[in-house]
Amino acid sequence: MKDIFKIACFFFFLPFWGNTQNSILPFGEYMQQVRQNHPIGKQAGLLEAQADATRRIAKGGFDPKLFGDYEHKTFDGKNYFRIGEGGVKVPTWFGTEFKAGYNWNNGVFLDPSSNLPAAGQAVLGGKITLLQGLLIDDRRAALKQARIFREMTKVQQQQLLNDILFEAAKAYWDWSFAYELLEIQKNALQFSETRLQAVVASFEQGDKPAIDTLESKIQVQNRQLQLQEAALFFQNARLVLSNFLWTKNDVPLELTEEMFPEQLPITLSAEIPSEVVGVQNDLMKFHPDLRFYQLKLSDLEIERRLKAEKLKPKLNIEYNFLADRLDFQNGDKINGGENNPALLFQENYKWGVEFSMPLFLRKARGNLQLTDIKMATTNLQLSQKRQEVKNKIEAYLQQMNLTQSQLRTTENMTENYRLLLAAENEKFRIGESSLFLVNSREQKLIDAEIKQAKLRATFQKIQVGLQRAAGTLK
Repeated sequence: MKDIFKIACFFFFLPFWGNTQNSILPFGEYMQQVRQNHPIGKQAGLLEAQADATRRIAKGGFDPKLFGDYEHKTFDGKNYFRIGEGGVKVPTWFGTEFKAGYNWNNGVFLDPSSNLPAAGQAVLGGKITLLQGLLIDDRRAALKQARIFREMTKVQQQQLLNDILFEAAKAYWDWSFAYELLEIQKNALQFSETRLQAVVASFEQGDKPAIDTLESKIQVQNRQLQLQEAALFFQNARLVLSNFLWTKNDVPLELTEEMFPEQLPITLSAEIPSEVVGVQNDLMKFHPDLRFYQLKLSDLEIERRLKAEKLKPKLNIEYNFLADRLDFQNGDKINGGENNPALLFQENYKWGVEFSMPLFLRKARGNLQLTDIKMATTNLQLSQKRQEVKNKIEAYLQQMNLTQSQLRTTENMTENYRLLLAAENEKFRIGESSLFLVNSREQKLIDAEIKQAKLRATFQKIQVGLQRAAGTLK
């Protein structure tokens, strides 16, 4: 299994290598791979498919529907009745439902009011909603909400990508800092080993006391321990970074020891990205978290309209044109009338009215009240979220400016420590200083270099955090 992973890693990172001596994984290429292949990134893509399925379900409420019914009773050798009906119903956007069907029956014990022509009777008609359901009904509300849900999934996609890319970027710059720390400790060990050799040579020539060799040896041992700790820190950072690397076939990848990060940028700019400025100028329009609450309010507004519609009484009118078999223009042959097309509207029809209304409307009023409470809650959540976003962006901007200022101070301090160490080494060479002071100056320089590298990594993470807070990390 490890061999398979190594082979996969080789082909995965081959575009980044170029040659065996340049095994650097660039930050941009790394983020692109996370965006394309990470399971959570793919999960974000599934949200759009889910929205399409939801919208298809809502559209199904307007699909034409075939219907049919057949009933047959025989008893004591008599054909009591055979009754059949079949046809199609077509709902429309405006709440009207059209119907086309065919009825037939025969038998000894039929209800006289159900008598039909011998060959059956075609029916054309429709059902019209006049009160409840005239402006909006369940089908129209479902389709409108499905359209809003599609927009909400796009926002959720952006939110998911923001979160996973933020974590991936932090892992990369932690890895980069760990690599810088490892290089600093390697150089420190090399300097201490070179100094030990020089001190031993001076001792052998009688220029330095034996205690200096012991102190130099202890310093080398300390540097070895620090290098081991830095190597472990780098190894752990590499493993954390591997959590974000996957192949297109959903196979996890592990970074090889030959892969290294980009060097932490030396020149840093605190300029605010243009997309962040755009979000600051119009949070409600561009920020995904706030857009989500706005869409949720739109969804609740449709729900409220539907619940308010339920307060109205139901009043439906159904009207059907009747035919002799399939001939709607053949007069009133059922009653022996003459061929007169006008009879289609005067005598060959069936119509009815349906009315209902709860006396207290407690269910409808309760549902409407619950929706109003949901809307009020969502408005409060939107206000709170807007303030949180504004404060978070402002906090990141302040951190960015502060970190850049600290970094300038640290760079100046590091250079001064470097000059102090050079002067102390020269004094030690001519016998005017001690090895203790040299080691102390060197440790101060190492600490300053580590702090400088850490601030550079922190600055990169702050920039990514600012983009995430603004919802533009994509």
